[in-house]
Amino acid sequence: MGNFGERGWGISLSLVISAAMSEIVTTHDVVCHGADRFEWWSRGVKRITFEPLLPQSDLVGVLADRQAPDARAQIIALIGEVGGIDLDETQGREFHHVAGSFALAERLTGIRITREKLETTQFTVAVATPARLHW
Repeated sequence: MGNFGERGWGISLSLVISAAMSEIVTTHDVVCHGADRFEWWSRGVKRITFEPLLPQSDLVGVLADRQAPDARAQIIALIGEVGGIDLDETQGREFHHVAGSFALAERLTGIRITREKLETTQFTVAVATPARLHW
């Protein structure tokens, strides 16, 4: 079973990463209250992690120095190309960060995410409640 991290939610890539050391892996997870996280892994190393809904602090603000400069520059450029993720967090903006995250994952991995792929792929979902977690 995976580790749910310090926030109590998320995805653990330890098994996936060990099987995909030479591949590019992206994840985007969203929880019920809207918080989300995008992660980009390459050859078993986490290249970047940020919140697509509110990306400013992770990518250009107070937490930006926690990201590798080359990965940060590359992801910011790709966000500019694919759209959907508002780096400026403009007041009154429309929220397209989930679509932007899919587009970003597609650009990084080279795998086109289509409606058919989403409708026909089998997904595994797990729900963990605090009473059932074993720390």
